[in-house]
Amino acid sequence: AAVAGILPVTALKISDKSFGFIILAPFLQLHIEQGPVLEWVGFPLAVVKGIAGQTRMKVNISFQNRDRNFSRHTQSMILFTTLD
Repeated sequence: AAVAGILPVTALKISDKSFGFIILAPFLQLHIEQGPVLEWVGFPLAVVKGIAGQTRMKVNISFQNRDRNFSRHTQSMILFTTLD
């Protein structure tokens, strides 16, 4: 964001406390992209207000549209997948 001119260059020096070397295992992050919704309402940037704790689970998700008049938000939620 600082490179794009949205934040001051001094923001590049801000970081979290270092906790030393941590081995990271492979992970999958599944999220719903809200970019089109943000553009539609005129927001160029959004800020994350919180992060949830880690949870591991096996999930099957499916969606079937029964309404032709669903919103932009609903369109972004159409998903059919299996996570192992």
